[in-house]
Amino acid sequence: MKKRDAAITTLLARTTDFRDKITGGHVIRTTGYVKIMVEELMKNPIEGYMVDESTAESIITSAKLHDIGKIAIPDSILTKKSRLSDEEFDMMKKHTIFGLEILENGLIDFEDRNFLKIAKEMILEHHEKWNGKGILLVLRQMKYLFQQEL
Repeated sequence: MKKRDAAITTLLARTTDFRDKITGGHVIRTTGYVKIMVEELMKNPIEGYMVDESTAESIITSAKLHDIGKIAIPDSILTKKSRLSDEEFDMMKKHTIFGLEILENGLIDFEDRNFLKIAKEMILEHHEKWNGKGILLVLRQMKYLFQQEL
C-alpha cells in the first residue's frame, strides 16, 4: 500500500477518534490488537487463515477504519455519557452501514481492490459474533419488521 494511502486511512481513523471523546483512542488500540494477531498468524499459520505481507498490511490498515461510520452518528448519541435509549442504540448500530457508505463513496478510485474488500468486511462485520448474532442480524430483523409494517 502506498504511503499516501496509508496516511489517508490513518487521518480518517484519527478523525473518528477525535470526534468520539468517550472512546478516544479505541481505533488506535484496536489496530494495535489486530496487528499483534496478524503478526502472530503470519509466524504461526493456521490452515485456512494464511496471510501474506500485502494482505496483512490491508487487514491492519482496514482495522483503522472499522468505526469510520461513527462520523455519521449525531453528537447527542455519540457523546452521550449515560445509557443509550433503545432508539439511540439502534442508531448507533447503524455506524457499520454508514461506514460502508463512506468507504464506497469516498474511495471509489482507490487502487488496492484487496484492501477495499477487506476494509468493507471489517467495517460492516466488526460487531458480528461467531454464532451469527450481532448487529447485522439486528439490522436485518429491523428491516424485516419495517417491511412488514409497510
